Amino acid sequence: MENLETFTEALKDFRSAFSNAQQPAREYKKQSDYVYKPTQARFKAVVYRKDGNTRYYYSYDNKTYNKERFSDEYESLMKLLRLIHKFKGEYKNAIIYANVEPDKPTTANYNYQVAFFDYFGNSKTNSAIIFKTVGKNSLLNIEHLKLYGKQIINK
Repeated sequence: MENLETFTEALKDFRSAFSNAQQPAREYKKQSDYVYKPTQARFKAVVYRKDGNTRYYYSYDNKTYNKERFSDEYESLMKLLRLIHKFKGEYKNAIIYANVEPDKPTTANYNYQVAFFDYFGNSKTNSAIIFKTVGKNSLLNIEHLKLYGKQIINK
């Protein structure tokens, strides 16, 4: 008898969950005019879409661990690569560029191609891209890129 009452109580709760699920979700009227404009970025992705639009994506990762801040440029490159693979089939070409300036301003010239992707699934990568670890920072080895890397890889 006791089990039947417990089962009945649970069934009532379960039915109320279904009836509550039928109600529409609450609408949020969040409006913000803020547009994030990065000031530093080691990598920039340029995506030439099929509809003629060109989109620019910057990636620069700062990590915080025990109130200490460090940079992870490897992860910032991986984020751009994942983003480009997410857009697969929606673009004509996508190119990731690297900035070799020490302080990584977004206004600097991104003059080294890191990766090139086209509509047909072909891709080329710059073989001189390697990362080094300095303390807790994972950084692009700029000296190696300047010495052994090509600025344009899609020719």
